[in-house]
Amino acid sequence: MTHVADPTAGNPIDHAIAGWDQEWAELSSNPCDTGLLAIVFFGLLAICLLNRGCRKFIFRHLKTIACMVFLTGIVLYAIGFNELGSRNNLLVLLLRASVSSLEMFVSESDMLEVKHSLHDSPLYMTVFAITHFSAVFVSAIFILRLFGLKLLAMATLWLKRCFPQGNLYLFWDINPHTMTLAESIRKERNDLFVFVKSPEEHHAHSSRFTFSHFFQTSHSDIEPYVDRIEDLKGIILTSKQKMDMNLTDAGGWDAFYRKLGCKQLGKVIPRYKKVEFFFLSDDRQANIKAIGALKRQAVLNRNRPQDGRCPSHPQDLHIYVHVQRDHFTQGILSNPGLEYRIHPVDSSLLAALQLKENGRNHPIHFVDIDTATGTVASPFTALLIGFGPTGRDILRFLYEFSLFVKGTTEGADGMPLVQEQARRFIILDPQIESHKTEFLNSAPALRDKDFIEWMEGTVSGNQTFWNRLHTIINDLNYIVVAPDQAPDKAADIALQLFEFAHRYRKNLDKFRIYVRLEEEGSRQAFFQAKDVIQAFGTERAIFSHRNLATVSEENDAKDFFYQYSLIAQEIDTWATDEEKKQRTEQIRQQTAEALWRSRRERITHPHDPESETNIAYQEEQDRSNVCHIPTKLALAGGVTPDNRLNPARLNYLVKLTTRNERNEYPNAREGIDKQLLDNLSLTEHLRWNAKMELLGFVPGPAKDFRKKTHPCIVDCNELIRNEKTRSTFIYDTGVVELSFRKARQQASSTRYEQPL
Repeated sequence: MTHVADPTAGNPIDHAIAGWDQEWAELSSNPCDTGLLAIVFFGLLAICLLNRGCRKFIFRHLKTIACMVFLTGIVLYAIGFNELGSRNNLLVLLLRASVSSLEMFVSESDMLEVKHSLHDSPLYMTVFAITHFSAVFVSAIFILRLFGLKLLAMATLWLKRCFPQGNLYLFWDINPHTMTLAESIRKERNDLFVFVKSPEEHHAHSSRFTFSHFFQTSHSDIEPYVDRIEDLKGIILTSKQKMDMNLTDAGGWDAFYRKLGCKQLGKVIPRYKKVEFFFLSDDRQANIKAIGALKRQAVLNRNRPQDGRCPSHPQDLHIYVHVQRDHFTQGILSNPGLEYRIHPVDSSLLAALQLKENGRNHPIHFVDIDTATGTVASPFTALLIGFGPTGRDILRFLYEFSLFVKGTTEGADGMPLVQEQARRFIILDPQIESHKTEFLNSAPALRDKDFIEWMEGTVSGNQTFWNRLHTIINDLNYIVVAPDQAPDKAADIALQLFEFAHRYRKNLDKFRIYVRLEEEGSRQAFFQAKDVIQAFGTERAIFSHRNLATVSEENDAKDFFYQYSLIAQEIDTWATDEEKKQRTEQIRQQTAEALWRSRRERITHPHDPESETNIAYQEEQDRSNVCHIPTKLALAGGVTPDNRLNPARLNYLVKLTTRNERNEYPNAREGIDKQLLDNLSLTEHLRWNAKMELLGFVPGPAKDFRKKTHPCIVDCNELIRNEKTRSTFIYDTGVVELSFRKARQQASSTRYEQPL
């Protein structure tokens, strides 16, 4: 009699499977039960595919899931191969099972080599089927993860090329700045966000896919942003090379974008009416190279016939570029090509501008004011911790906006003798000598200012600094903590200074600490001192689309220039009435934007430094005049200490500065009103002087834009005693007049009652 061996004999795992199969026999043989199981399985699969949270979880843990599936496959195949020559041979079982498990990810199955007894096992076959499906599913997700974004981008670009709607926002490079800005845009349904990733130097090798890519994708520098881009419904492209002069081509923009590796994108751009480019990388040299390439290509493209085969950029194009404003940058930006479309984004300057544009932060609110006469009774003292780019821009703001008239007496010549209010700046930085030299080279008029005190070192472990702070703590009004080289220490330094002030000052009136923070969350550290410590210059505040658009448009500055141009013609003492009338009519025929551009177009040669200096200083004065309006209002009582407008007083000030046909101010001819208007005009002259000094000008016998000299840079006493300069005093009064008029126009503006 022949005995057939029991295939499960002596194998506890096979015995266990056989036992489970008997318990599952009824379930596995019932079509309704297995159908219900299939519905549950595919229902869970649908949730994984359709639910964004589940998708994100799968994408984020894709490697972990793949490893679990791989190990499960090894176990299943090891059980199935455990017979004949492989029986109980762990080395053979693991090797065979590993290879077979790996093949599952490419939809291969070695089921025929599994012992036949397990083919009849419902439990084994169910687990095996789910595992095999999971392996193929993981592979499909991985392939879509690698190539799906590109396919989606190509399909979207083709669709938008055929049916362009909304605006196009194009982000060159993917980094924290671009993501912050993109998330701040009020995206309409039809707007398109395109993120272009430039190839890195270490990724310049062949793009052939290898298995090692699977284990390296988590190190991609854009991996943390993919989910956020998906939330924005944006698309991701990868260029072949970085944007530089090598891309410029006489063949036009089509050839330019073809070299870049973004041919389809190049065809989509001209289809949109409004396009915005953003170059916000921290690699500012790369940003400058990209802008230089765009400007050069724009020049090459000017003489080409514009037809359907030669795409151009839309008229409403704005390009925002993250740079530091210096002579080199200005030289690049002043080159021909894309005029009025490129807007520099200097994060340090924008941080300072956040303080400058909000009247609550002006020095005027930290001194004692006599609003009846427009004078200041107490000195202004400021401490700056850090003198990097942010610290230098803060000093420029405070230096210009802290000049006030202390009072006037009658001089020996019978004319007013003007006394300026005292002020002091203490600046601490570990590299103060190099920063000081760089700053004073750009503003030589400040070299001999004895009220600027330079200190070398840091706050930590610097007893000299703390001793000096102890002597001035009761006079100190304004502290700015902006250590660009150690931004992570700014919050801690601010809290140390607050504790010191709280301990040694008589009170905390007219005292505030401003600290530049990178992250909004760090504000929580100042909750207990929120009335004294104010954060500024955060990533979200600076790189918001609304902020960049407002700063670049400069509508207030352009309108100020427009209205002041009309006033300047009216009060011109050298022109005839007919000439005034003719010039005024020419101005009125233009818009504020057109007049602003026409002034810039007076530059005779694009690379002429003298012409550039002439126009640049006028533009800077217009920008400052707009920001200085809250200071003038506070001096005259037009706003309350908490920066709320006083409508009745403002109407009175507008009436006070109303001229008659003879360009006189009949409501301010004598008494306290005349004193107020004169002191406000003198304050404006002091501000104008300071701005000119910060722009590099020094006093001189005549205007010379090569040597940067100007005859009107004189103190108030010389201004009113010198017949030549005294004739310009009416222009200072004209600025005061316009400031109050603009303030009434801006009564609903966020410039007032605006939190930092």
